[in-house]
Amino acid sequence: MQLNHLKAVRDNKEMEPVACGGHRFDFDQKSYERITAAIYALDLTGETIGWTTADHDTVTVTANDLRGIIASAAARSNLLHIRYRELKESIAAATDKATVLSTTWE
Repeated sequence: MQLNHLKAVRDNKEMEPVACGGHRFDFDQKSYERITAAIYALDLTGETIGWTTADHDTVTVTANDLRGIIASAAARSNLLHIRYRELKESIAAATDKATVLSTTWE
């Protein structure tokens, strides 16, 4: 059960806004789809567009800026998965229930 909880924490953290270029951008599934679609469109036009950040500011972005958001999210995801594996190993090495229950994300 503790592993399922830790996995849920990891998964939720992966959907939090991602920092990139001094701004925070939404990065849930719907946001990812919008970012990807905008990259395709901007690749064709070479233009920029206004993008609303997670903090409700509007910034001008290019296709490469949007790629940077995805890259930042991927790097964060990697760190989250590393942390999850460390916690999973800690639980596997635990010799009592109290140690398992005291293993938390923080």
